[in-house]
Amino acid sequence: MGVAETLKDKMRPNGNGGAATNGDQPAARSKKEKSAVPVTMVALDARGIERILRLYEPMFANALMGAIPPERVIQISTSIIAESDNLKTCSTRSIVGAVLSASLVRLDPTPELGLVYFIPRKGKCCFEIGYQGWITLMLRNPNVSHIYAYCVRENDTFEVRLGLEPDIIHVPNLDKPGALKYVYAVAHLANGQRVFRYLNQAQVEARRDRSEARESKYSPWNDPVLKEEMWGKVGIKVLRKFIPVDTESKVGTAMALDGRSVTPEVFDLEKKSIRIDTREAEEADFTVESADEGEGKKAAVSEPPKNGDERYLKALAVHRKKIIELKGERYWNDLPGQFGLERFEEVEPAGQEQMLLDLSRITNELLRTRQNGKNGEQGSLI
Repeated sequence: MGVAETLKDKMRPNGNGGAATNGDQPAARSKKEKSAVPVTMVALDARGIERILRLYEPMFANALMGAIPPERVIQISTSIIAESDNLKTCSTRSIVGAVLSASLVRLDPTPELGLVYFIPRKGKCCFEIGYQGWITLMLRNPNVSHIYAYCVRENDTFEVRLGLEPDIIHVPNLDKPGALKYVYAVAHLANGQRVFRYLNQAQVEARRDRSEARESKYSPWNDPVLKEEMWGKVGIKVLRKFIPVDTESKVGTAMALDGRSVTPEVFDLEKKSIRIDTREAEEADFTVESADEGEGKKAAVSEPPKNGDERYLKALAVHRKKIIELKGERYWNDLPGQFGLERFEEVEPAGQEQMLLDLSRITNELLRTRQNGKNGEQGSLI
């Protein structure tokens, strides 16, 4: 059996490795094996959820850039979704968008870390960065040596001094602290300088109201324990404007994605850009492309794809880029023939999901080959 035949046989869903018969191609399955990506994940168990997320594994890998293994992000996200019936009722595209958001800012979604949250709200999954997530992002900046935020309660002693020698005096009342009243954030810079910013309750709540997840009972804003952390997060986000910029920290990207529900269509990982309404994105450290394509067109953030082909072609482009990077353009050009095709674009809608699964397996095997130290040009998938 030749390499092409062996590869086609290995790509079968049952993984039994039986011999391929005439006309039996991975892109031509029975209708039961060609189910489209569901609108929600309500009917899926953990294995089904993982199967959907693995369709986007090359996108996760491109966004993560080696910071976190994509397999870990998929495993953790699968567990989070599988354990939450409320998340399962959210649109699949918004869930994938939340996972991509975490990947793009390179924050581990493990719930115990408190870096990011996936929050269900009105049928969408909102992406929310927590206080610890913002601390992590800010500490990536080599100009920052230490950063923190404290909440001030109504019975605390609190005094702010500005002028030539700015200073903050804060003496908390540990016995009867009272309600939240102010928050302040402080950063110690590498050059020895200290900078700080403070906000009152009205300023914090005005920023809270920009979050799409603010009304969800699952939002950390509405958790009595996490609410104080969210106040601290607001202080950090305001302070970041007064710290020397470092684009590698992904702070600008985080500003645009935090508290939003997005879909995979807004990400262009090849250009390192996202299609988000520029009026809602603050000082992004990536290129923000206009989502308008003419009069009367709405932003792509809220526009669903017109059909399955559009999502398929976007995912196909990601696979193409990654496989060419790992194995070369000639390998990619020869790959359709191993599936009995001239071009991957000719796959019918009913067979597109299975084709993406097949390409994901190939991409994953190539990635494992590279990680194991094998030569990407001479290594074999077989």
